[in-house]
Amino acid sequence: MRTSLSQEELASIEAVFSDLDDTLLTSTKELTQRTIRAIENLPIPFYIDTGRNNDGITRGLLGLNDKNHLRISLNGNVLVRNGAVVKVARYLPKDVSLTILRLLEKNFTPEELAPLPYDPLHYYAKDARSKQVLREYRASKSRPVFYGKEENLYPVKIIKILLNGTEEACKRALSLLNPFQKEVRIVQNHPTQVEVNPLGVTKGTGIEEIASIYGYNLNHCISIGDSALDLGMFRVTGYKATVKNGDEMVKKEANLLLPSNNEEGVATLLEAITEAKRKN
Repeated sequence: MRTSLSQEELASIEAVFSDLDDTLLTSTKELTQRTIRAIENLPIPFYIDTGRNNDGITRGLLGLNDKNHLRISLNGNVLVRNGAVVKVARYLPKDVSLTILRLLEKNFTPEELAPLPYDPLHYYAKDARSKQVLREYRASKSRPVFYGKEENLYPVKIIKILLNGTEEACKRALSLLNPFQKEVRIVQNHPTQVEVNPLGVTKGTGIEEIASIYGYNLNHCISIGDSALDLGMFRVTGYKATVKNGDEMVKKEANLLLPSNNEEGVATLLEAITEAKRKN
């Protein structure tokens, strides 16, 4: 795997697609000033492609003058423009998603998962009456996922379910969810995180949707990621970059290795692209 691209290759890149957590952001979830400058100076489009919803993206990009009018959220499933949903590719089957939520709620208590810094169990959904992607979560026994009434979920279409827990809890969750593998896509994104997503949707399909809108040649686009969910990006772009702190399975698929997220690896690449295009 290479650690740099030629000037000709850098100058040929048409768009950049980057994961957010552990890739663009530091381990403390911060966007550095150098990275902000590198994004704002980039003469080509820079897109976020993340598992977060739009509110989460906005929090992650704190300090950036965000020029993008499209973001790819919820692992390629949702395109967002100025906070409003432009398109949702697919939803989870309603009966299956409700069954999974019941199962997880029954088998995992908030107290068991409380030591983690994230909400233990939440889901992302689109309310037919709203243009926003909503997030609801369980924080305690007094505030369960169903809020005491399963009917509360009937008007919404569920896009993604996420469980944050200990490594042991996530292993148990994978075992419980295994029977649903033919109906939904279940991914252990990190040792302490399990996601349930619609079949046929990846971060890569979100990139393909944007490429179809703007006419990008994906062979001349670059994706940057660090974890299993980012492999969908790698399958559609010609250049596939990972950061030094990326998972080993991701490094095996990447063709470019960048410095770690704490060493501002993405900024290093963006600066090189900007310089190459200025000289071209």
